[in-house]
Amino acid sequence: MNKVGDYTALMASIDFVPSDPFAIVHIHKKTWCVAPHGKILGWIKWDDPKPFDRRFHVYSHGLDDGGRRVWVKSFETIGSAATFVRQHAAEMAKLTARLQPDHLEFVDGVPRRGTT
Repeated sequence: MNKVGDYTALMASIDFVPSDPFAIVHIHKKTWCVAPHGKILGWIKWDDPKPFDRRFHVYSHGLDDGGRRVWVKSFETIGSAATFVRQHAAEMAKLTARLQPDHLEFVDGVPRRGTT
């Protein structure tokens, strides 16, 4: 215990919602999409949001044969994950093209279920 109290208890009580200007929240505190030009390039998922376990996983926009997004890489911050997706846009688009179509599209500034 330090002079200001129990740091662990203090951090556990804070509703931490990571953000990045290029990551658009899809599911509160869990999933974001990166769509810098109105087209989704990839997804970022925070699998286990705990105060001291901040790993953000980058996934494809396309789906594999089992209907799941394909994991690409993990990062310690949402900013690093979003930057990776933007900097590797060509590779992310190629991965998406090789996979099955995703059922979510970027419509009116938010990811929505596609009509096809």
